[in-house]
Amino acid sequence: MSTNHTTNYDLCQWEATDQVLHTDFNQDNAKLDAAIGFLSEITGKCGNCQIYTTTYVGTNQYGPEHANILTFPHKPMIVAVSGEPGDHQFLAFQGVEQAVVYANDLYVQNFTWSGNTLSWYRTDSAYKQFNQSRTYYVTALLDAAE
Repeated sequence: MSTNHTTNYDLCQWEATDQVLHTDFNQDNAKLDAAIGFLSEITGKCGNCQIYTTTYVGTNQYGPEHANILTFPHKPMIVAVSGEPGDHQFLAFQGVEQAVVYANDLYVQNFTWSGNTLSWYRTDSAYKQFNQSRTYYVTALLDAAE
């Protein structure tokens, strides 16, 4: 069993002393198949894509009653949000309800997708919710046909 894993897809990185298990290969193949399938779905709509950018200023609040809500002119397929360079960033994919987020530490962020809207909140801090009193930068790939 591999103890080292890749950053983006958590795939096994084998060391010479690792025991190789078929289950590790099967799990890696399932992750790759899901990622390739998603990319195939998105690139099949490339003629309908629109790049959209915006910013928002956080309110320094957090929790479900202060959720971050972004509404786009068309259905967002991929949304990237970043704060100050190097300390805040996440990438959310349409329909995926959780993603690993980086804010000086890695943690899981839950997302809610509804039509042209993406929302999220944290119960532990405005910092981890990407809602401190500062500017955040948003880049999205939209399905312009919807």
